[in-house]
Amino acid sequence: MIMPIENEIRHSDAVFSGKVQSIDKDVTTAGGGFPPFPPGRVTLDVQDSWKGVSTESVSIDGQGDGINCHTMFEEDETYLVYASRKGEDADAPLQNNACAATKPLEYAKADLRVLGSPPDDLPETGGPALPVLLEASAAVILTLLTLASVLVVCGRDRA
Repeated sequence: MIMPIENEIRHSDAVFSGKVQSIDKDVTTAGGGFPPFPPGRVTLDVQDSWKGVSTESVSIDGQGDGINCHTMFEEDETYLVYASRKGEDADAPLQNNACAATKPLEYAKADLRVLGSPPDDLPETGGPALPVLLEASAAVILTLLTLASVLVVCGRDRA
């Protein structure tokens, strides 16, 4: 069973937390696509990285307007960002994933539980391996099964 957060991680080229340092709303992003990405470039100081970001600062295209699922970033706020490359090249610019799970870090507790602790250093590539994600899912399922068993046993004791 794959959970929505695990899908976001799998389908994103980059997953990281960062504090917004600047927003340039006048940058016109190239590449278009569907849905078309809004203009603007957001530069973030990377705090932790789980996948695809190995620098201390990164820019992503697509400063949202809050419409069409685009994240509306604010300066000096910290976010958990899910981003994709705008092409097949590993050096292609990053864009904010429309309708994805990018959110202020304070609302990302469930995501952070699935992601686990970031590596000590910013990773070169990759991100959490699938076994790590499956291990987190298995722990949740095991906890739920244990709770269900306890409820069944308690129900029998009362009968």
